[in-house]
Amino acid sequence: MATLAGTISLPMIVGNGMSQSAALFGAGIGTIVYLLITKFKSPVFLGSSFSYSGPMLAAFAGAASMSIGYFGLLLGEP
Repeated sequence: MATLAGTISLPMIVGNGMSQSAALFGAGIGTIVYLLITKFKSPVFLGSSFSYSGPMLAAFAGAASMSIGYFGLLLGEP
């Protein structure tokens, strides 16, 4: 439940057109791929992490437009 709450609340905090449904869809696809790779031996739900909220907020705050903010986000992630 904590991962689900984080996945839903992170787009609300970051804002900038990020949707909760896209975050849930991405988490669901990531979970399915993970389960297929591990052959269902490790039951998990993959979701958003708040450790990336700082770089997201910084990338969008200094960007002149939304697309440049997303590009900065891609460059700043490990």
